Amino acid sequence: MKWGIWFCLLSCQWTLLCAQGQVWTTVRGRIVDDATNEPLAYATIALVKFPLIEDILKGVVTDEEGKFELKTLQGEYTLIIRNLGYRNYVYELTPEMPKVKDLGIIRLKLQPEQLGMVTVKPLVEISADEIKYDLSADPDRETASLHSILDKVPMIHRNPMGNIYVGELGKTFMIVRNGKVDVLFSGNLNDILKALPAKGFSSVTVMLAPPERYGEYDYVVNIETDKNNRLYGAVGIVKGKEEMGSGTVGANTEIVVSLDKLRLSSYGSFFNTNTPLSEQSLYKQVMGETRIFLQQQKNEASGEKWNAGEGFSYDLSKQHFLNGWILYKKEDHRDKSLLNSGYQDEIMTVTNFVKRNSTQSFEGGINYQYDIGETKQVLNIAYLLKSFLTDRWDQGNQSLLCKQTKDEQQEQAFQIHYYNPLHRYWKLELGGGYLYRYYFSENADELCKPNYEVSSGNRSLMEAHKHIANAYLRINYSRKKFSVRIELKTDYLNDGKGTEIKLPDREEKISETGLNLMPKIGLNWLFPKSIFSRLNVEYSLKHSRPPFRMLSTYEDLSNGDYVLIGNPDLRSQKEHTVRFGTSIKKILLNAGWSYYGDKIGGYWYLDEKERTVYTYGNYGYVSQYFISSNYSYVGKGFNLNAMLGGNYRHSKLIQKEKQDEYSINASCSAGYIFRNRLNLGGTLGYNDQFQSGYSATQMPAWSLSVWGEMKFFKERVELQVNYADLLRFSRETRQQVNAIDFVMDQRIKQNYIPLTVTLNWRIGSFKIKPVRNIRKSVIIDDTLQE
Repeated sequence: MKWGIWFCLLSCQWTLLCAQGQVWTTVRGRIVDDATNEPLAYATIALVKFPLIEDILKGVVTDEEGKFELKTLQGEYTLIIRNLGYRNYVYELTPEMPKVKDLGIIRLKLQPEQLGMVTVKPLVEISADEIKYDLSADPDRETASLHSILDKVPMIHRNPMGNIYVGELGKTFMIVRNGKVDVLFSGNLNDILKALPAKGFSSVTVMLAPPERYGEYDYVVNIETDKNNRLYGAVGIVKGKEEMGSGTVGANTEIVVSLDKLRLSSYGSFFNTNTPLSEQSLYKQVMGETRIFLQQQKNEASGEKWNAGEGFSYDLSKQHFLNGWILYKKEDHRDKSLLNSGYQDEIMTVTNFVKRNSTQSFEGGINYQYDIGETKQVLNIAYLLKSFLTDRWDQGNQSLLCKQTKDEQQEQAFQIHYYNPLHRYWKLELGGGYLYRYYFSENADELCKPNYEVSSGNRSLMEAHKHIANAYLRINYSRKKFSVRIELKTDYLNDGKGTEIKLPDREEKISETGLNLMPKIGLNWLFPKSIFSRLNVEYSLKHSRPPFRMLSTYEDLSNGDYVLIGNPDLRSQKEHTVRFGTSIKKILLNAGWSYYGDKIGGYWYLDEKERTVYTYGNYGYVSQYFISSNYSYVGKGFNLNAMLGGNYRHSKLIQKEKQDEYSINASCSAGYIFRNRLNLGGTLGYNDQFQSGYSATQMPAWSLSVWGEMKFFKERVELQVNYADLLRFSRETRQQVNAIDFVMDQRIKQNYIPLTVTLNWRIGSFKIKPVRNIRKSVIIDDTLQE
């Protein structure tokens, strides 16, 4: 009997795919609520053949307007339409159907009834906190790649260039495997997704309010593996890129290996940069003076970047999982500048300046996860290490000034996370950790000696040891249409003796020991079932400490009258944020307000030598309002994404200067795929801003970019060409400053060709094998037979 059913199923599938002499029929329609006439988004439409009604031959879901379209060979089939909370709708298709069968408006009634054995598992299940797509109920997964099937999932889209994004462009997301961070989805994400067969996975879940253990991502996509299949094989990805606009050329390579329970990843890259010549002009006038100071500068830069990394993920058992990685980076940069400076109508001073710097970094980590029993409790324990070392050497021919700088930073973290679904509606998360940070910066400057040595002279030093203990508690209450989450984070900083600073003119210690409380509350509401719409409201308070580059005592003297220095006195900043987000059909809207206390930012002043100095400080406050909208549309080979946003910002700076800023951003990207091989498209963008008060920056408002992508050798090789701006062949930026002591106008102009050429080559493939199940010491056809 069992063999007969299998033979019948295979016969049906063969009839659909390979029948000769038959024609294709397109079935379309629109699903609405019988009482309200509103469209039903993401209703399931399944094509089956009696009596095998549980085996879906084709399946689709309705879009946000309730529309669907399904293509099949003419024949006798049963069309089943199902939506949670509604009665099933059944329609019989016959061989006499026309080439296009429009079912018109189909009305589904509430109060679901059981229609005999006609049951179809929904492809999409939506709640306030997550969206789940059942891959096992989608027959396309048998032949599709994971990349090509993901854009069927609500909230997951592909931009006109074909790259995956979630929600809207610019939102951060990560993909995890079986709820765990896995090297399978690291590195060249889109290339790996194209190499993964969809039939190796059973479901895709978009987490709209991700757990804290994943970090600060807007969305997390969890892809569950199919328990009846195992993934094996190796894929190598080689990517070569040339960016003529920045003068960068290089390549990176990645190898990902899957041995079912063990997955390995190796990564390496090398890039060389020779930037085009840029010209810079500046004039400055000190208040109360009539003389105008002028500068003209030409800059060139070159350098190399290397990196290499390894990672692994290992399923120790059904409940125990281990993930680890190491990454090494090295960068070398060489900057040359020729500067003419002096007062107007006077003899200009000519200065040559060379800057060299070398940075090495190492980071690694290991993460252990324990899935506790069948209760869906999760315990995570992780250790992270980061280390950075930078050596700089600067030389100027004016007075033969030399400067050597050494910056060092190290960070070690130990974290523990615990997740517990206490109840059907309640979830608990708690965790904590210990973080150690070490900062060191040393500068020495004097007259140059041979072999790039520096004689002992003026020295400055900064050293800090910071110990941070942190903890968080998060409670989530979730129903089908509504969820609320309340979270409290705390961290306590103990910097021991404080940050030790030694400058030529002073010596001091700065301490920042203290406790921070950071509450967060969020609300998700799923609108009525007739339209897929969602409202998200969130408030958060965040404390951010300044990065090391702002704290460093390094002084950039390559421009003697425009000095850049760090500020070891910087304090943390506080950020209050209120966000509103909603999605109505295909339109996403976001709005919000942020208030920064002690905002960290840059400012200018005149020192005792009347040099213009740019450094960092804690502003008085910054208040900011923002709004944006996003629309995406995907048709037959056509892809469209449109964005419109605005921003208003009011600042009161460290020297009591005030600044208002208005900006508007708009873009429209469109692409069309010809015969699944050639993708052509472009983006028209508008970015304009108005600034008044302390400073203002002006850049060209309009931009037009075009791109093309050609696929070869069964889509294993992709050639991409992107021209970033057709409207101009030079780039000019203007910045104006109205400080208390002076006014300044700076312009930077660069001739460039913004052309980028990328070649992707994917070698190898992943395969799927059924899981071997042994019964009574006999293996039957490599699968379990009941």
